[in-house]
Amino acid sequence: MYRIVIVDDEMLAIEELKFLLSDYQDIEIKATFTNALLLIEYLKHHRVDLVFLDIEMPKKSGIEIAELILGDYPETKIIFVTAYDNYAIEAFNINAVDYLLKPTSQERLDQALHKALQMPRPQYQQNIKKMISTLKSNNDFISVYDHGYFVPVRFETIIYIKSEEGTVILYTLDHTYSFPGTLLALEEHITYPSFFRTHRSYIVNIDFIEKIEPTERSYILKMKHYDELIPVARSNANNFREIMSIY
Repeated sequence: MYRIVIVDDEMLAIEELKFLLSDYQDIEIKATFTNALLLIEYLKHHRVDLVFLDIEMPKKSGIEIAELILGDYPETKIIFVTAYDNYAIEAFNINAVDYLLKPTSQERLDQALHKALQMPRPQYQQNIKKMISTLKSNNDFISVYDHGYFVPVRFETIIYIKSEEGTVILYTLDHTYSFPGTLLALEEHITYPSFFRTHRSYIVNIDFIEKIEPTERSYILKMKHYDELIPVARSNANNFREIMSIY
């Protein structure tokens, strides 16, 4: 389990990064700080594998804080997350692993984590074969193994699909089905025009969207028949807006 700390003077930025990291099974967010000096104190008593660090910080910049960290704790890796691109040379001069610009996409976060922790990105390949043995597909339905039987589930009845801790869950009109795997493997084996990948952890059937709530830079969805609110990642917001004819 990789120990991660997030430092940013904006709480909204911390929450967004926590959300993007929430689907990774091999990491644990040990602490978050809006004051970078508190991170220095924290490191005196706790081992940390990776720090996500903002650059434009009060009192001391992220560059200064990173220099302190790498001087005293050289095994701790740094990924800068910032809204400004003019610090990149300084960041790499002090051996930062990566430099992410806000808002960060899920794909760039994958790349950065892979570089920092040499994580398999993230457990996709090892789950594909497991998914294939569990899931049979054609153009109209998938057959899901459930309690000793394969149950045909028609795409048109699937309201949304969720990935959670190495398990894929299908939410349908009258039942839920779960099996080990990832959304990436599922996407590789089925096609259905009404499915849209809103987020790393969710695929929705747009025919069942009941309400679309705008947020600061994206949307939250309420699906018919279920109470769970489903996020649209900022990196997917433009595509979603176009598909749903939001002007």
